Amino acid sequence: MCARGARLRSASFAARHRRMANGWIQDTAPAAAVLARNKRPLWLVLKKDQETKRQIRNAAFRHMPCMPFDVWLLMKHEEDSAPKAESEEAKQERVRFYRRLGRQRKLLMGQCSRSISPGGSAE
Repeated sequence: MCARGARLRSASFAARHRRMANGWIQDTAPAAAVLARNKRPLWLVLKKDQETKRQIRNAAFRHMPCMPFDVWLLMKHEEDSAPKAESEEAKQERVRFYRRLGRQRKLLMGQCSRSISPGGSAE
């Protein structure tokens, strides 16, 4: 046991293991790019992440069709009361009608930025 203790206390043993440990730390340390982002305060990093998520969500909503909830609800009630043996073409025509109605209603209220052509489709 005494020989082992002497070996552990030797300067060369400590230096060799210190170099080995420093190598492991260097290999597993995060990249500089990751550290640069996290040098900012945590609240600022979280704020930037929230802004990015909000911009993505707003972009998705920007491209949604214009249909107010009450018009959508009318369409769903009509679908529920429609005969089950209705053709697919009739269903699609009903959806087009209600979308057109919703766009016209939103345009009249000034909430929709899309314009409606004489054919009824959005441009």
